[in-house]
Amino acid sequence: MKNIFEEFIRIWVGKYLPSEHIWVKPELKPVGIYKNLRMYFRKWVIHPIRRKKTHLRSRLLQHKGCKIVGVAGSAGKTTTKQMLHSVLSQKFKTVSSKGNIDPVYNIPETVLHTPLDTEMLVLEMSVEFPGEMNFYNWLANPDIGVLISVDWTHTEFFGDVEGVLKEEEKIATLLSENSFAVLNYDDKRVRSVASKTKAKVLFFGSCNKCDVWFSDVFITKDLKTQVTLHHKNDRVKVLVPFLGYHFASLAAAAACVGLINNMDLLDIKIGIEESKGEPHRMLPILLRDNITIIDDTYNANPLATKAALKVLKDVAGKRRKIFVFGEMKELGAHAIKGHEDVGEYVAEVGVDELITIGALTKETIKSASKNAKRKINAVNLESNQEVVKELLKRLQPSDVVLIKGSRSMKLDEVVDTIQRFYKKVGAYNLKGVKN
Repeated sequence: MKNIFEEFIRIWVGKYLPSEHIWVKPELKPVGIYKNLRMYFRKWVIHPIRRKKTHLRSRLLQHKGCKIVGVAGSAGKTTTKQMLHSVLSQKFKTVSSKGNIDPVYNIPETVLHTPLDTEMLVLEMSVEFPGEMNFYNWLANPDIGVLISVDWTHTEFFGDVEGVLKEEEKIATLLSENSFAVLNYDDKRVRSVASKTKAKVLFFGSCNKCDVWFSDVFITKDLKTQVTLHHKNDRVKVLVPFLGYHFASLAAAAACVGLINNMDLLDIKIGIEESKGEPHRMLPILLRDNITIIDDTYNANPLATKAALKVLKDVAGKRRKIFVFGEMKELGAHAIKGHEDVGEYVAEVGVDELITIGALTKETIKSASKNAKRKINAVNLESNQEVVKELLKRLQPSDVVLIKGSRSMKLDEVVDTIQRFYKKVGAYNLKGVKN
């Protein structure tokens, strides 16, 4: 009888939905009968009804001519989504998913509130558990699938990077032959997906084999990223309003989607340059005494952390480099190796001061100290309050500070506290205007 009940619940709550979203572990259940009933009423009644309505409404939107774009990958999804929204809005009525809500809930919320005259719908499709991409495909059935990168993210649940690839690649492999897959040529794992999809493939990357490729990437004095985008014999210089070399690749991905929809490079350029960033993603903050904070506290994995460290190195130049690093979560069996790899890169970029929080970041300190050509002043702390005190003690004029960690480490609190402290004595934004 129990098996029949469980199978009924699984069929009802949503096709392909992973069991982690259906059942609640005993240790995570709320206390009290009323709270449990309320939780399961939402899980087993409210959300299943919304998902079925979402499935039907997404097909209705497509029937009326709306194209759905799904964005997946280990890093860069939200920024790519923002670029796509801005680019496509130059020509089409465009809607995109908002906020940082789990896509299991965010996709239904977005689709159900999308007007029927929408021409482009951009949905972020991040995965945490096996089977989620099948579920997203059932919900929204993208016409264009964009795969940014595949790296060590959520390997606690996928086992290894190949497990991550197996799930992420579905953004392309589940597409029909009338659809388009936009793939990162520079990522070998992503490039391999081209042979597994029926969809028409467009590549983006740094070589001229790609449909859109980029060159001449550099950080500007006002901490933006300039890049030249190429398509066939055409090229255009684009000032990406975000800080980081990796945004050049995301701009090329957005350009591919624009070209699929018959946009020209000039409109694509305008769209990218008008993109709006999200809080805590490579946000530069200029403080008194020429101190620069790079706020990248939204989340962290090895790939994104190394990309941020490269930016720290180049922005700092000959100035002192401070790295505040919070533990990277959900790496499973690769957790120690991932933190060691970050430590090696910390040594390679020549970080001067290393402040970490979280047990696994002790491995980062060991690795950084072992590989450094000169001594790194490193310390592991137990709370954000201690991090703030230590950072304030170490800060000197002209320092450049990168603050990065998994979302659960809440290092944005450190950024906010440092800003509040400096506001008391004077802080300035990048335009030189006093806050």
